[in-house]
Formats: sequence, C-alpha cells, structure tokens
Amino acid sequence: NLPKTTGKVFFIGADHKPHWCSATSVQSQYKNLVATAGHCVYDTKSNATTLDKWVFIPGYYEGKTPWGIYVGKTAYTHYDYSVYEDGDRDYAFVTVYNGV
Repeated sequence: NLPKTTGKVFFIGADHKPHWCSATSVQSQYKNLVATAGHCVYDTKSNATTLDKWVFIPGYYEGKTPWGIYVGKTAYTHYDYSVYEDGDRDYAFVTVYNGV
C-alpha cells in the first residue's frame, strides 16, 4: 500500500500528448497543496502551462484511485525555472480543487 500523501499527476502537455509525473500532497492550511516537478506544470519551450488537463491522484496504483482525483487549480514555479530554465529550480506547488 502506498501512503496517502504520494501519487501521480496526469496531464496533457503542450505537445498535446499525455504525460505523468510523481507528486506528493503537502500539509497546508486549506489541505489543497501538491508538490511536483516544475516541468509537470510548465513547458519552458512553449512558455505554456499544462494545468488545463491536470489531475493529482494520491495513492494511484494500477488504475486505482483510492483517495480521489484532485484537479489542478493554480501552479507556482520558481522564477528562475520558468524564465531561465534553471534545472536546479525545477519544482512546483499546485493548489487543487476538492477531490471527486
């Protein structure tokens, strides 16, 4: 069994193809924050976000969604990653809507 805090992010990239990344929920006041890689929310080549079709599934395993599906709301990347493509700053935080 995987912990409730870790899971996968699924999204459609700027290339219009499906992608996935690992992610983890982060303790926060509103219990709606996810940490993942910056390239999982922002494409530096096209300067486009990928949040249009972005979901976090905690505990995802072999197609199962034991703790729901959370749609991305707002993504925050480090300025140096989104502007200068600095790989050392390739991280992001995403607020999510309530799960379904």
